[in-house]
Amino acid sequence: MYNFADHTAPWYPLRDKIQSVVFEDASETKRIRSIGNYAFSGCSALEQFTIPDGITLLGKSVWKDTPLTELTIPATVTSFASEGCLQGSNISSVIFEKSTGNTIRTFVPAHACSYASLLTEVTIPDVRAIYYSAFEECNALSIISLPQGLQSIDGRAFYGCTSLPEITLPEGISIICHSTFQGCSSLSKIALPESLERIDQSAFSGCTSLSEITLPENLEQIGHWAFSGCTSL
Repeated sequence: MYNFADHTAPWYPLRDKIQSVVFEDASETKRIRSIGNYAFSGCSALEQFTIPDGITLLGKSVWKDTPLTELTIPATVTSFASEGCLQGSNISSVIFEKSTGNTIRTFVPAHACSYASLLTEVTIPDVRAIYYSAFEECNALSIISLPQGLQSIDGRAFYGCTSLPEITLPEGISIICHSTFQGCSSLSKIALPESLERIDQSAFSGCTSLSEITLPENLEQIGHWAFSGCTSL
């Protein structure tokens, strides 16, 4: 599907009449592999949207200014626009499917939910990695559970998640990358695994509500400014 400028998709004149969107089976037709920038922005009646199997890329602000509040992302989707496919949307709940057909999800892609300002809850399956900026600036995110099989979280993954109150990192994670939780101003409780060996620079910078943290015995390195601005510690 083509990329569009905001409010310029060919179906935009029908924006107040489109209540649901159904695609052909992209895994069979092999014609639709992406949903472009601003594809459904401004569709003011849109309440149901099913991303078909076979879609691999979601563009910028796909559902901007729509009333859609829930979204399930198939395992075939592995790429997202760096500006955030949920930016400007009202989506508050996202579920990442573990498997779609023969495709098994092993990671949450970079920028998957970045700048989704109204997103409050995310369901993550048993993945091994959360990539760069996956939930950056999700200001309302307050409910997320990390799977036990998780092995790595990239930098800025939860940067600026100002409503996140607590999080538990599962055993197996050895590095907290740079700025992973920077600016999480409501984060007051975090459980670190015994497997943790390194905390990179600015990992918890600006976590002003963090009042207590227990460092594991295996920890070998703490980077510059890892806890700068943690005024409650």
